Amino acid sequence: AVGFSASAVAGERQRGTLEVALARPISRRVLYLSLLAASFGFIAISIAALLAGSVSGATFAGVVKELPFRSLPLLWLNSVLLFGAFAAIALAASVSFDRLTPAVGVALGVVIVMYVLEVLGSLWPAAEWLQPYSLFHYFKAKSILTGAFTPSDLGVVAAVILAAMTWALVVFPRRDLAAP
Repeated sequence: AVGFSASAVAGERQRGTLEVALARPISRRVLYLSLLAASFGFIAISIAALLAGSVSGATFAGVVKELPFRSLPLLWLNSVLLFGAFAAIALAASVSFDRLTPAVGVALGVVIVMYVLEVLGSLWPAAEWLQPYSLFHYFKAKSILTGAFTPSDLGVVAAVILAAMTWALVVFPRRDLAAP
């Protein structure tokens, strides 16, 4: 989610090939939305393969009857939105920088900080208040599989995706790209 998205625009800019893509009769917004759709497509396929592998493993272990198949589409959606949020953040960083290193650094920094907030809050009761600031907090596979899922969790992650998209759709078309 982070690697492809962060390198999509900043990597092209660093290699000097972004100008060739932008010379085509395609707007920057359409280019950005195409890259975001590709990122979400890669994520959706990867998550589906992971879930299929889990079902295969459960079948092999003989516990497939314990798996609530009706909850798998919601688990897939929650996973796609979580990693899609990281992809949207990485793509927003990518359209904001001319070089790959800062774009990857910002995207990975966001993911690592969110992971630390979630883990710290889960291990230390005094830091539990930090967990809602992490997107990992809104991915609750166990509650999805047991039927105790809260739909607002999807809303929070979707709001982060929309915020990252808004940032990118405002910044990218207004950027002046000088010659490399």
